[in-house]
Amino acid sequence: MTEGKRYSDPPRSMGRMSITIINTNGCSIIAEAAAPNNPFGMMLAQLTRAQSFQAFWFAEKGKGDTAMKAKSKGFTLTELMIVIAVIGVLATVGGISLTRELPHYRLKGDTGTIHRSLLTARTQATSSGRQFAIKFNLDSNPQEYVLQEGNANSGSTTWTTRAYRKELSPSVIIARVVDDGGTKTSGTARIIFNPNGSCGTGQVFLGSATNGFRVFLTPTTGRVQTNEGWT
Repeated sequence: MTEGKRYSDPPRSMGRMSITIINTNGCSIIAEAAAPNNPFGMMLAQLTRAQSFQAFWFAEKGKGDTAMKAKSKGFTLTELMIVIAVIGVLATVGGISLTRELPHYRLKGDTGTIHRSLLTARTQATSSGRQFAIKFNLDSNPQEYVLQEGNANSGSTTWTTRAYRKELSPSVIIARVVDDGGTKTSGTARIIFNPNGSCGTGQVFLGSATNGFRVFLTPTTGRVQTNEGWT
């Protein structure tokens, strides 16, 4: 028996033919005919004019009139289990790798933010005609820094904190900051920019000597640079 197929017209040359007519109520009518002697098209047309039917025919290779059911398509339970196992392994490996690298990504991201914050202070100083600075609070948890505006174009004696505040990510630390007052590992430190683009002494060390970053300034030009590592 050949596999069932849907046809609009019967084959021109065939032997015995079994026709199954299925109406919209799910009831079926089975008719058998010898193709050469029975006009298949006329019989099907008469049936379909009476009410809506779906017609299927199955040609016989040999004896028997039982239609072969269409093969079912889909995944076996074994295939699904293999796919789930592979996904689980990939997720585990990826999770371990991400967990291992996450602290470094945070450290690198915070270093970039400090770099950009120093550039912001420099831009504010050159555009406003007053000194601007980034003040670091090394004792806060998490450590933080803010943008401050001085009261003069040089030698400012008072500093006003602007609406610009950043916190370091968890597990990221500033080990020390070098400003005009020397090296600071606690308390506060302030890196100052002047209206002419120059700046005071400024270095920020993040992380550790073996896994860290250094942000440093060129006082004469106010240029901000970042190196991976502390050297």
